[in-house]
Amino acid sequence: MLCIRPDRLGEDLHDERNPGRGHTRPLRHRGHRFQVIFSFIARSSLTFTVSFFEIYEGRLFDLLNDRNKLNLLEDKNQHIQVQGLVERPVNNPSEMLAAIEYGQSARTTHATTSNDTSSRSHAICQITVRQPDGSTLGKLLLVDLAVLT
Repeated sequence: MLCIRPDRLGEDLHDERNPGRGHTRPLRHRGHRFQVIFSFIARSSLTFTVSFFEIYEGRLFDLLNDRNKLNLLEDKNQHIQVQGLVERPVNNPSEMLAAIEYGQSARTTHATTSNDTSSRSHAICQITVRQPDGSTLGKLLLVDLAVLT
């Protein structure tokens, strides 16, 4: 599985099978991946939504909805659900990047000796693709794990 840090879209790619072995692929612009994703929209009636939350000090906060506190629950099928998480519809790459950048700016940060705005939380950005009937076709999870020292 290939993981892309939400705060560096279009820059760093990390392979979870080889932790610490990230590599850089230069792109002409940050939204290139989303241009590719959204090229499918023009040929279909798929819809996309974005949700973004952080885990900080054992609590969950919705980064696209005024940092509202969220609850983690298990449903009857033993699947984990994030209660209260807002899914924001996006119609093009610009809207998707804007939602992700907004969520990224709402994250909890603190100064460290090496970085004035180091993230202190884990963050999960979920992009959901749905078919016209509303059923989920797929999900892309962008995960940024804080290095807590």
